[in-house]
Amino acid sequence: MNLQNGPLNPPPPVKLLPEVGKIQGAMFVPAKTPKESWVAIQYTDQKQGLQQMNVPFLDAMYLLNLLKAVQMQSGYKMPDDPFAKKS
Repeated sequence: MNLQNGPLNPPPPVKLLPEVGKIQGAMFVPAKTPKESWVAIQYTDQKQGLQQMNVPFLDAMYLLNLLKAVQMQSGYKMPDDPFAKKS
């Protein structure tokens, strides 16, 4: 990953997806093998438009590992559900 221009301002030819307002959910789309399976990730953008990314399952698992590493590097303690109502 080239972070020379900054992660929020990538250099061409990288194209940014619409900025995430809130993650709405994800759905596993199974197939005969993990390599053929997908994960559909939906989010609302800053203008409340619904967006969807279709990610191959193995890439989604790689993304999960990357996000876990970011969490560990950040030092922040994350709840299982960051949107859960506190009682």
